[in-house]
Amino acid sequence: MKVYFSKLHETLFLKLQGTVHCVTLYSPYIKKEVVGKLISNVKPDVKIQVICSWKIEDLAKGVSDIEVYPLLKNREHHLFYCPSLHLKTFLFDDEHLLTGSANLTSKGLGTCEDANLETLVEIDPIPNDYAIYLRNILINSFLITDEIFNQITKMVTAFSEKNGCDAWELNELEKNFRDIIMKKDYFLISELPMTNSPKELYGEIINIKTDSIVEPVVAHDIALYALGQKEWDNAEEFENYLSDKFFSHPFIKELCGFIDRPRRFGEFKEWVQNNCTDVPVPSRKELTGNVQVLYGWLKDLGKDKFEYSRPGHSEILEPKK
Repeated sequence: MKVYFSKLHETLFLKLQGTVHCVTLYSPYIKKEVVGKLISNVKPDVKIQVICSWKIEDLAKGVSDIEVYPLLKNREHHLFYCPSLHLKTFLFDDEHLLTGSANLTSKGLGTCEDANLETLVEIDPIPNDYAIYLRNILINSFLITDEIFNQITKMVTAFSEKNGCDAWELNELEKNFRDIIMKKDYFLISELPMTNSPKELYGEIINIKTDSIVEPVVAHDIALYALGQKEWDNAEEFENYLSDKFFSHPFIKELCGFIDRPRRFGEFKEWVQNNCTDVPVPSRKELTGNVQVLYGWLKDLGKDKFEYSRPGHSEILEPKK
């Protein structure tokens, strides 16, 4: 464990420069000048996800900047909202972690004269329960979209133009602000399973040890299907529980309605591409891995619902007769 208490921005930027695949940044407060520097310090192919806890008063007063959304979106990165977020944790390639007291602001990272006194701690390896905890926060956060951004921009502008409001009025504005954002989108690719198979997931879960490192895809599925607080006597009990969670998900329920006749693998890819709400929409090539996993889960958990066949090189799922 390493503790950093000076030049935190340099520590963060060095970690960003060494990242290969993805960065996930949990910070209640975020400023556009810091986000701009973050983007400039990552390789072009690295994907950034930022989770914040915007409040209308903070945005109006400039404590956080609403302009971080277009900055991120223009580079195909994502911004999420979690109203109860207070922790500050920065995750690199799902393997390296900095956590502490510093927000993604000039004051937090020490790049201005009146900077705060902050610390960041490097933890390696990442504790399994904390990796799952962070993934759970991400899964239960709300993706900011153009529609949401336009709505809350109008609210912030109107609030800024007011001469002030009492506590009750401010509370109502904050409630309306949260209501606009907090509409769960169940049709993101991140709402689909990521572990290769339910059997593999079960094996990983029962073999998790305090001194081992849980794979990011396993942490994702544990969080997605709320498996972290459960214990099972055997694989069958686990599969029954997981099956209920899997088939009750809105994305999967909609997909099952699509399997009204024999469907080939390519048709599944087309359906997922047409129905997912990710921006930009992934190409079918990019979706191949996700759909292969999804297809396998449907086969394994849907034995009482679907029949599987493979005539020639084509895989087919159809309703059970």
